[in-house]
Amino acid sequence: MWREDPSRFLAFADLVFGIEPVDETEEAVADAVTAAIDELQAFFAELGMPTKLGEFGLRLENVDAFLATLKANKGEAFGGFKKITLEDARAIYESAF
Repeated sequence: MWREDPSRFLAFADLVFGIEPVDETEEAVADAVTAAIDELQAFFAELGMPTKLGEFGLRLENVDAFLATLKANKGEAFGGFKKITLEDARAIYESAF
């Protein structure tokens, strides 16, 4: 998702965690964005906040129900930052377990 607008994610990385890419290569940008995501997850963990759907008691078997709800409420594609399809949503949900 960050590749749609790297500047948005780099601004977050810099403003919140002081993380900047070492240069402008895609690899350096990816490293900076990943480092910021890791820092955010560590911060949430430090607060005792869940970072995975399973920590809420949800199960991977629930993904089809989540997708059915999305389809009923949002349609086949949705989102403001980037249009996300149901296949995209499945991948996001599955990666969140």
